[in-house]
Amino acid sequence: MNSIIYIMKYEYEDQLKEISNHLENLIDMMEEEEYFKTDLKGFEKDFKELVDESELKIMEILKGDPDIPLDFVSFRSSGEKFQTEVHVTWGKFEQFVELEVQNLKTSIEKFLEEDDAPRRELFNQLTIPIMSMVNHQEHPTRPGYLVYHFKIKEHADYFEELMEKKELFYERFDEKRGKNEVFWFGVRDKDHHAVEVVNYTVKGKFRKPMISDKGARYAIVIFGVAIILFAIIGAIISHM
Repeated sequence: MNSIIYIMKYEYEDQLKEISNHLENLIDMMEEEEYFKTDLKGFEKDFKELVDESELKIMEILKGDPDIPLDFVSFRSSGEKFQTEVHVTWGKFEQFVELEVQNLKTSIEKFLEEDDAPRRELFNQLTIPIMSMVNHQEHPTRPGYLVYHFKIKEHADYFEELMEKKELFYERFDEKRGKNEVFWFGVRDKDHHAVEVVNYTVKGKFRKPMISDKGARYAIVIFGVAIILFAIIGAIISHM
């Protein structure tokens, strides 16, 4: 039975936390009724900036990953309607914040809380090709992603270390398949060239020599050099 052990991180975590902070600032504005009454235009300007920044970032995230379950449609339509109101009342503002803003913030927080759980959809349907000479493949259901795999933890850990040093995005899953372990890394296709450099570095570090016995290796080298020398001597003699 397959079981995914853990995930390292999620691509849009920092952006989602930033949006959550914007929404928290919107909620904090509920304590500024006096500001609303004395400077409605200033209040609306601050409110609009927070809403616009949140919407822009959410749309950017959803463009990269439309499967993120955010309660955004209602927030966006209500926010646009609120901003075009001719007569804005404090009650309408409170209603928008308590319903739409709070719901969106809750959906973001819920997603972030569950982010430590495996995102199985990224790695399901994956198999290790038997005849393949490479350790990566396109993900069958998720465009724009490649998946690398390692069968030895030390190799996977070194791959991860290099990815961190180069500040390349990845998602990691450690999976138990029967008696064997498989270490998966999801990377963005646009980073393929940089990740391949990392991958070859890992292969180079752990590549085993074709002939493991050091004495046998030296013997083959000496034998090869001797053949070349005899060939050179033979060529010289034949031209004398």
